[in-house]
Amino acid sequence: HASEGQDQICDPLLAALAQPVQACVGEQRLSIVRACIQADKQHVIQRFPSYQRLVELAEWVI
Repeated sequence: HASEGQDQICDPLLAALAQPVQACVGEQRLSIVRACIQADKQHVIQRFPSYQRLVELAEWVI
């Protein structure tokens, strides 16, 4: 049995990404997108083609 609160995500960005999409609104959604595109391009973004494409779209929109 997991103790209460053990499943809580402490990192604010990861916690926001774990929420259902409809739970994020306006500025919160934009803040999450901006944080995601700040990831290390070589070691994180470029490793995952889908992530790289999403970052390209986000940079174009923002």
